[in-house]
Amino acid sequence: GFSWLLVGDAGLNHFITANVPRVASIVSHDVRIDPLSESDFMQVIQKRIEACSLEGETGINPLNEDLLIQIYEAAGGSLRETFNICSKLCLAVAKSPLYETITTQEAEQLLAELQAPRFRQLEDNPLQAAILEQIGLSPGINQKQLVSTLNKKQPSVSRALTTLIESDIIRSKKEANETLYWLAPEITFAWRNRNM
Repeated sequence: GFSWLLVGDAGLNHFITANVPRVASIVSHDVRIDPLSESDFMQVIQKRIEACSLEGETGINPLNEDLLIQIYEAAGGSLRETFNICSKLCLAVAKSPLYETITTQEAEQLLAELQAPRFRQLEDNPLQAAILEQIGLSPGINQKQLVSTLNKKQPSVSRALTTLIESDIIRSKKEANETLYWLAPEITFAWRNRNM
């Protein structure tokens, strides 16, 4: 016989159950792996720098430890999301001799510039913009709270949430009997600088 091991973000089992019932019948249970501690995370970063360094040279980390921790926390402990954001930051400054390291303020500005097109799409949709603002102010908010806070009808809020999720502006996570919403990791930094 065969054994399957599926590795993915929290909610993968729920997604499979809802969308791929044939696969759901062979997935027996979830095993939650908690995110790494800050010190373990920094060890992973150091190992990655060493692995990516040219032979015989010492690699330089262009992101300071505080910034790395902030990105890791914004990514909810996801190494994949963290490395994705770090790569985008490094690529954004790769051709500029002005950057040896990237500060938190520079990272927020760079990510805001990279995400500006997403924010511009919200200018034409005040409800989506209001939802984004509420999720930024109250990470982990549910749909019922959004409907109440924004004083809007549930179907309108639901459609706007679906669009924001499909645009990768917000993320959702099923917990117990409700779905909670957060800003996507890159958006978290851009949201802080949205009024640039």
